Amino acid sequence: MRVIFIKTQPLDEAGDIVLCHVCEAAIAAVTYKKINNDWQIVSKQQKIGDVGTWGAPPEIKQVNTLQLTLDKFVFLIDDGDSAMGESIIREHIYVFFKK
Repeated sequence: MRVIFIKTQPLDEAGDIVLCHVCEAAIAAVTYKKINNDWQIVSKQQKIGDVGTWGAPPEIKQVNTLQLTLDKFVFLIDDGDSAMGESIIREHIYVFFKK
């Protein structure tokens, strides 16, 4: 199973990306599975969540996965932020399933 995360960011009237500390990026995802040497789409999910800061999602290096059933998977994405001497660490949990 593979997943591709796609980000979208809000734009202002001039078409520039809106950058503010609390602005998150909207995340969508497409999951694929290799069947008979061919990658086939398992699921497409738009707007699965808003994550990140300054209009950008966190850097995703490795996504932990957990298979719940034959057609349901969980992806875990680490995220965090620091501001004014305080740090926050989060783990986002996204469930994908065949539709």
